[in-house]
Amino acid sequence: MADHAKALGLAGVMGGWDSMITAETKNILIESAWFDPASVRRSSRRHGLHTDASHRFERGADFNACPVANALVARLILESGGGRVEDELSDVIVPGIAAKTAARAPISVSVPEVKRILGTTAQDAEPITSALVSRTLTALGCDLREQSSEKFEAKLPSWRLDLEREIDLIEEVARVYGYNRFANTLPTSLPLIAHPRAAKEAAVRARLLALGYSEAISSSFSSEAEGAIFAAGRGQIALENPLSEEARLLRPSLVPGMLTMLAHNLNRDVRAARLFEQGAVFGGKQQQVAETESVAIGLTGDLPASRLYPAKDAGIYELKGLVESLLSLFAASPDALNVSATANAVFSAETPVWLEAGRGATATLGGQPVAWFGELAAGEREARKLRQPVFVAEIDLDALYALPLKRATARELSRYQAVERDFSFTFPDAMQWDRIARTIEALAIPELLRVAPVEIFRDAKSATVPKDHHAILVRCTFQSQERTLREEELAAWSARIIDTLSALGGVLRT
Repeated sequence: MADHAKALGLAGVMGGWDSMITAETKNILIESAWFDPASVRRSSRRHGLHTDASHRFERGADFNACPVANALVARLILESGGGRVEDELSDVIVPGIAAKTAARAPISVSVPEVKRILGTTAQDAEPITSALVSRTLTALGCDLREQSSEKFEAKLPSWRLDLEREIDLIEEVARVYGYNRFANTLPTSLPLIAHPRAAKEAAVRARLLALGYSEAISSSFSSEAEGAIFAAGRGQIALENPLSEEARLLRPSLVPGMLTMLAHNLNRDVRAARLFEQGAVFGGKQQQVAETESVAIGLTGDLPASRLYPAKDAGIYELKGLVESLLSLFAASPDALNVSATANAVFSAETPVWLEAGRGATATLGGQPVAWFGELAAGEREARKLRQPVFVAEIDLDALYALPLKRATARELSRYQAVERDFSFTFPDAMQWDRIARTIEALAIPELLRVAPVEIFRDAKSATVPKDHHAILVRCTFQSQERTLREEELAAWSARIIDTLSALGGVLRT
């Protein structure tokens, strides 16, 4: 702001020394002006001055308030200091500025559009009607002209420069009406499509939680030393600007983070922990990063022994059962949704270097490895100062997600009595239960409902059971959906089962 000779102040920011009122001031020129918000903001920032005036003008003042403000200041001066008004008000309006502020074009407001955008109201709330929209916008200063029963033309108030489109007026209706008065429904204008893997991720997470494991989250980075051990041929992706030496790589495996979390628990006297983490791992080359989904599982603590294995092996067998349980969620092919993928899984001795030699296994599906599990290598445990054995597993979820989920099926319960038959056999220790069960199921007896091991025992003195052998009691349950089973049928099936187990190398105990 300037006169014909010099500057008097910064427009919309601060007045100058030469224009201030002092005790000798006799004549006052009252100026009331509207300043462009963007210009005021730039001037305020450039000079480092933030004042009450700049704070208000930056946010857009009322264009039509200038004559009113001028008259009000003049009246207050006359009432407090005396004097008289010398001349009439000189009002200069720039048409281009007025067209962007007080003289903006009216906006059409459609009541059906208001309802569509805002959604359904709660049952006990007043419904949104034309009268409610009109009442709300009129109270906010809009001058409404009715175009039809459900459409208005709103002339915007000069003090609301933030109103530019119909959606702005709809937002004002919602604000005044109250967001809490709308029902909790999703907007119909936004189609929601579930991620193709969402159901499979949820199934894996639900199964792990049901098995007693807690979900955890670790860092997405790892050190170069960890990458050399856990990358397993996937490649290492280095960061150009790492946060620290311990975070130079995108993690090639979830196992390092899992071990860090287990160590965190052990160092705080939590002796037993069962954790899992689902997340992305990274491999490939710097120019073409390969991102895949994986899950890491870790457990440590006092694990009970079993008749089948000692306590020191309990963690390995628990992870083996957990891997089989996760594999059982998925089907081998869309045409065989009732066939468990576990039947095609083979546990081999080829394990990663971070597992103790002879204390782990690799699960393969269709000849391709999908999981690695076992006891953590002693060197890794000592390097991380873990004071007790730790068992870990990593599963390639991308390989599992390529398969469809098994379809849950239910059949009507039979109204006929189920019959159980027990078969006591002696087998060499090398004979596994899985092979026994599959051999009996291969007989394809339609009425065979269930096969289960009831009792397994050994004789330390080799009096009743030979050395390096075990005795097992196999219980078979038969039931028909259509009739009561006859004794001669049961006898024939029992004979087939005995002959099959005998051919498998078992000796019938009498």
